[in-house]
Order: sequence, then structure tokens, then C-alpha cells
Amino acid sequence: MRTPRTLVLVVMSLLVAAGCSSLSVDPAAKPSWESVQPPKVEVTDEVRIDGVELEDGTYWANVAPVSGDDDIVFRVTRVRFGEACERWAAEILREDACLDDYGVEEYPEAYVVLSPYARVSVAVPSGPGENLRVDAATLRHLVLEDVFVLPEGYEWVPFPFVVTVEAGAIVEAHQYWVP
Repeated sequence: MRTPRTLVLVVMSLLVAAGCSSLSVDPAAKPSWESVQPPKVEVTDEVRIDGVELEDGTYWANVAPVSGDDDIVFRVTRVRFGEACERWAAEILREDACLDDYGVEEYPEAYVVLSPYARVSVAVPSGPGENLRVDAATLRHLVLEDVFVLPEGYEWVPFPFVVTVEAGAIVEAHQYWVP
């Protein structure tokens, strides 16, 4: 017969084992690899720091190489597309600022951590027009090139992201296919 103490230890062990079987913080946020629409944006917000945090907004971002940390950190900048980019290029007197119909304003910049609860999608590398829904833990596997089972025909390409920042963390990150 098991004592209450033994039962508690067994239940706790099972909970710990279940929690360790997935890197996802939210058990409902498993990667579905479901096809979703890619982000649409003409201009992202200007990078502004309020104290020590980046102001809430939508930004252009690339995964930043940060060693010794399990968090996914993004380098956040500003991007312009189409006519908005052409106007900006004329303002800064740089004809080459909008190659491939977009231009990235590299500075100012900020570094922001991806929330483990963030909504995430990755671009299908064969061309624009389709993203796949994943979770933050899956993105971490992809970025770190961990051994991971991928859907047939998908391979990780480090395209930039359109991210939404709220309260100093990235709550949405949708990869953007670029040539």
C-alpha cells in the first residue's frame, strides 16, 4: 500500500517528466506547421527606447547571435517597402537604399527577447506567400540547428522577421521571405 507521501512523489515525478518532454512553455502551443499568411507591412515603427525597454510596436528583426543564453534574442530595426522606401531613399540621398524593393534602417537598433508564449511563423523558403505556424520552442530548435524532425520539403533559412513588441518582449514573430 502506498503512503500519501509516495503518491505525491509519484505524481510530482510524472509532472516533471511530462514538462521535460517538451521545450514549449505552453503545452497548447505545439508547432502545427499549419500554413498561414505571411506578414504584410509597408513601414515598421521607428525604434525608440523608453527608459531601458523598446516601445511597444511593430519592427523588423533578425535573430541575433547571443552565446550562453537559451533565449532567442532579436536585433530590432526599421524597414520600409515600395513607395515608402523610395521616399526614404530620396530623403537620405541613397539610391541603393531600396534594393529588392525594401530598405532597412540599421540604426537606431535594439535587442529584444522572444517571449516563450509568442505567436510564431516561419517562411517557406521556396518563395514568398506562405508561412508555417510553429511555437517559440520550435523556433529555438531551428535557430540553434538542433536535430529536429521537420515537415517534408521544409528547411530553415534565417530570413528576417516582422515582430510585435509589448511590455519589452516580442509577443509575435513572423518570418518574412526576402530574395
